[in-house]
Amino acid sequence: MHCEDCGTEAESDHLVCQSCGGRLTQDELDLPEVAPFPIKALERGRLELAGPPAHAAGPRLEVRVGNLWGVFAVAKPTMTVGRVEPGSKDRPDLDLSADDAVSRRHAELRTRDNGTYLVDLGSTNGTLVNGDPLAPGEEHRLADGDVIQMGERCVLRMRV
Repeated sequence: MHCEDCGTEAESDHLVCQSCGGRLTQDELDLPEVAPFPIKALERGRLELAGPPAHAAGPRLEVRVGNLWGVFAVAKPTMTVGRVEPGSKDRPDLDLSADDAVSRRHAELRTRDNGTYLVDLGSTNGTLVNGDPLAPGEEHRLADGDVIQMGERCVLRMRV
C-alpha cells in the first residue's frame, strides 16, 4: 500500500498517509469516489479542504491538524465533523480523519439566522471550546475567535 500523493509506503491499517495526509490506495476498501481525501499537505504546511471555497461569504473555520492548516467554509445549515467510517459511503462534511482521536461522528455545526452552534455528538474524547468541555448534545453558540479542540491534534478557530 502507498500514498497516491507522495508515494510513501504505508501500513495496511491506516486510511490516510501519515506523512502528508493524502489518500492511500487500498483495493479491498470500497469507499465512494466522491472527492479526493479532503486534507492534503501543500507547500508550507497548508491544508486543502474539500467543500465550499474558503472565501465564501459567511462563517468559516480555520483548521489546524498538527502542523497543517487550512480554512473551511460553514456553508450549509447542518454540517457534520468527524472521520470516515471504513466501508461506509457516508463522509462527514469536515473530514478530520488525519487525527484518529476524532470520533467518526464527533460534532455537528448548526447555522441559523442568529449564529452558528456547535454540538458534541457524544464523541469518545469530547470537545472543548475555549478550554471548556461541551456537554454532549448541548448546543453552544460560537463567537468570532472561539477556539475548538477535538481529538489529539485538531484545533479549529471560528471566524464570522
